[in-house]
Amino acid sequence: SLERAHKIQTVVLDKTGTITTGKPAVTDIIPLSGNDEREILQHAASLEQRSEHPLGRAIVNAAAAKLILLHDVDSFQSYAGLGVTGMINGKAIAVGNPAMMKEWSVNIGPADVTAEQLSGQGKTPVFVALDGTLTGVIAVADMIKPKSKEAVKKLRDLGLDVVMMTGDNRRTAEAIAGKAGIDNVIAEVLPQEKALRVRELQSDRKSTRLNSSHRT
Repeated sequence: SLERAHKIQTVVLDKTGTITTGKPAVTDIIPLSGNDEREILQHAASLEQRSEHPLGRAIVNAAAAKLILLHDVDSFQSYAGLGVTGMINGKAIAVGNPAMMKEWSVNIGPADVTAEQLSGQGKTPVFVALDGTLTGVIAVADMIKPKSKEAVKKLRDLGLDVVMMTGDNRRTAEAIAGKAGIDNVIAEVLPQEKALRVRELQSDRKSTRLNSSHRT
């Protein structure tokens, strides 16, 4: 590996815990249609207490900080890269990203503008639905490490192309990448897809080099 290192032309960095601190925290809770902010957080945290995802832990921590008691959850299910679902007091709760809401036929149109604004600030919008109806959005932010921008600059000064890969939506990902000085972003990637996307990137870069050499 060390002998081949001088041939490296592209570095792919995972966002969470590499570029960012890996310690996300809830920054905003936006209720919709007259729903209660604490109840939205309570529903989300009750499900997320059984999840190991960093965003889920941030939601649980936010509920704990507000001394919110969590419900017991039945029929809990976790979907990698999407979110979680479960039953609370006979009501179906879904917590996750837009793809998760689409899977559960939840209309997130009322929160489109809010979600876009949050994403533009580098925050990840987490949608909460009750019995198929969107009740609110919880924003979670994971700050970039203080030295990430400097490290990226040093890599680029070496002539390396730096790419950030993440499961975040594209707008959030681009906002975070911009703060770190990264232009190339691969977003909305499920955990099980990351290795495949790296191989695709390798293939694309190899093809580009071959085409370039043929032209010269």
